[in-house]
Amino acid sequence: MQEITMAENANSISVIIPTLAEAKRHASLLRAIDSILSQEGVHAIPIVVVNGNRFDPSLVEQLEKLEGIKLHMEATSGLVNAHVVGRSLVETPYFSFLDDDDEYLSHALRIRLDVMRLSDQVDLVVSNGYRFDGEMRSISAHNLEDAKRDPFLALLDNNWLTSCGGLYRAKKIDVHFFEDAPEYAEWTYLAFKIAISHEVAFVDNPSYVINDTDGSVSKSTNYNSALADVMARILALPLPSHIRPKVRRKYGSALHDLSSNCLQTSERKKALKCHLKSLCQPGGLRFFLYTRKFLGL
Repeated sequence: MQEITMAENANSISVIIPTLAEAKRHASLLRAIDSILSQEGVHAIPIVVVNGNRFDPSLVEQLEKLEGIKLHMEATSGLVNAHVVGRSLVETPYFSFLDDDDEYLSHALRIRLDVMRLSDQVDLVVSNGYRFDGEMRSISAHNLEDAKRDPFLALLDNNWLTSCGGLYRAKKIDVHFFEDAPEYAEWTYLAFKIAISHEVAFVDNPSYVINDTDGSVSKSTNYNSALADVMARILALPLPSHIRPKVRRKYGSALHDLSSNCLQTSERKKALKCHLKSLCQPGGLRFFLYTRKFLGL
């Protein structure tokens, strides 16, 4: 009996699902949970973190009756806090994440675990996946081959770490790792952070489906406005010397976009401040003609 328990534990993976458990996410949340419970070749345990007070009582009641899941009710709302709380509940050697409107393909966790077991030095395995816009599927992390050569350069082209694309080694990546994640573009920030301090492996095999919806956080105005702050936080990390100027260039672009947004909302002082900062970044002179916006020309 002890051997069976140890074998099951070696194959056990917790999957954290942060959710508001609103009625409109009823079908997608249950689909996400089912895609975890039906994983092939592993023992997958959904950790469903219902955060905030906007939940649908009937949906929570249904979740309470589901077998094979951990359900946690968290009074404090917020995606970052839900990730932290979910990580604190992990009791397995490995863990992953899945948004409540996305889903795993049946082999998702097995192929990541197979790669993880090839080396004790690997702390994160990233796999590919699909984005579905309601009509067509497209590859999500199209640059995994580039990421194998230089994960930092690849991140500047496209974020290869999606919310549902990673498998983490629990003893190497603890709850504190996620505590300083920004509210928006958190996976881009975490990808840079983990690439600095941990070994990352990549498997270019589509294993998940991200369902793009009109209510997705990444499509909000706040998300677009927060990118400059996220880039500033990335610049505060101990980046490799060949990457820092390139990140600063992207920071300049984000500042320029934020300046434009601020002008549209009549925040001229903030717009000017962001513009002047953008000029000081590598390649910032490409925004020089934009200065006339503040001179009435």
